[in-house]
Amino acid sequence: MLKKSIFVLLGILAMTSIVFAGIAQQQNFDIGATNTMSLWDGLEMTAGANLATVHHWQNAIGSCGLSAREVERVELEQGGYAAGIGVLFSVDQHETASGDQVQLIDSCVGPMAQGQMFYADMGQELSQLEAGGIATGSQSFLGTHRQEMVSLSATMAESQQVGVDQSTVVSGGPVSNAAVTSGVVVHANQAQASD
Repeated sequence: MLKKSIFVLLGILAMTSIVFAGIAQQQNFDIGATNTMSLWDGLEMTAGANLATVHHWQNAIGSCGLSAREVERVELEQGGYAAGIGVLFSVDQHETASGDQVQLIDSCVGPMAQGQMFYADMGQELSQLEAGGIATGSQSFLGTHRQEMVSLSATMAESQQVGVDQSTVVSGGPVSNAAVTSGVVVHANQAQASD
């Protein structure tokens, strides 16, 4: 509910800022990554990796000393490896991440608001069926937001950092059966408003 209220407030401020020469800016990202490896029947090895980075930077200077700045940095990594002999080894990874930043200054002495959000969802499954060897999987997400605003009536600043790491290993001797599933979901929000 708080998130909806803040974004309604930001929408109203955006409309009024057009009329009164305020500042409005937004930046966001969405990333999705999958990494799947499988070994069947025999002596084999496989590996895979993904890397995604985002870097946003915005700076606005308006009339009567208004200024707004926001920075967004994100890194998402994913890697897996399987080696062994037997019927089946598998590594299945999925990772999604999104983020958003919004800043609005209505006028030289009017209301101002800003907000930021991160979401990360990571999961992986490793399994071995009648096999001997090793399978590993690791995933990570690191995101940083920073916002600053200045008007004649107020100054605001906020920052947010989210870091998530996930690591899984399956290993065993000949004709072993094992499976592991891991997952993590992180959702972080913050908002500020001044009248």
